[in-house]
Amino acid sequence: MYVYLKYKFTDATEMAFLENPKITLKDAQTLVIHVKEKDMIGCIYIPSVGQNAYFNEEGIVVETSSERIPGVMEISGVDVKEVTLHKEIPIKKKSVLKSLMSVTQGLNKYQILPNTLCYDEYSNMILEYDNIKVNLGNSEHLPDKLETLAVIYPQLEGLSGTLHLEGWTKDNTDVPFEKQE
Repeated sequence: MYVYLKYKFTDATEMAFLENPKITLKDAQTLVIHVKEKDMIGCIYIPSVGQNAYFNEEGIVVETSSERIPGVMEISGVDVKEVTLHKEIPIKKKSVLKSLMSVTQGLNKYQILPNTLCYDEYSNMILEYDNIKVNLGNSEHLPDKLETLAVIYPQLEGLSGTLHLEGWTKDNTDVPFEKQE
C-alpha cells in the first residue's frame, strides 16, 4: 500500500532510464508496476575509463559498460573524458551536443539509424551504414536533410558509395551519390 500511495501522489519519472512508470493496485495484496525502459539511442567510447557510455534521446547517460551492445549507434569524433550515470553527456562544444541530439532524434524518428555517426574536426557529420556513407555536413538544415535522407535511403539498397547531403539547402536540392565499385 505504501508504494502505491507514494507513487500515486509523487512523480516517478525522475528515473533517467524509465519512461512513464505506472503503478496500480490490483487488489489488497497485488501491486502492478508497468515500466517502459527508455531506448539507448547511441554510445560513445570513453578511452580514459575504457567504457562505452550509452545514452537516450535526451542525451542522458543510462548505462556504462565495457561490453559493446549490438544495434546501438556508435558516436565517434566527440571529446568526452568521463561521464556520470543519469546525467547529460558532457560534450565540451555545446553546438556538437545540440547537433548530436537533433540528428539522433531525427534518425530515430525516421528509423534510419546508422552503425556509426562520425564527427570530423570541423564538426561535420558522416553517417556510416553497411555499404553507404552519408555526408551530412554541418547542422544547418538538419531536419530537412534527414527528411531527404529518409526518402532517398531505401533506394540505395544494394549499392555502395557516398551520399552527399552536405551542400543541401532549400534552394539547392541536388543530392549527388558517388558510387563505389
